[in-house]
Amino acid sequence: MKDPVCGMEVDDKHDSLEHKGKKHYFCCASCKWAFENNPSQFEQS
Repeated sequence: MKDPVCGMEVDDKHDSLEHKGKKHYFCCASCKWAFENNPSQFEQS
């Protein structure tokens, strides 16, 4: 899995967040915070 903010490879032991029915995993709290505050910036088309 890739952190949608920084692109780092992560596993399911990292912080996660569900958005639009999809679970996203993050390498650190700051990436999770960035996604939470502007998810549309990181959504892939």
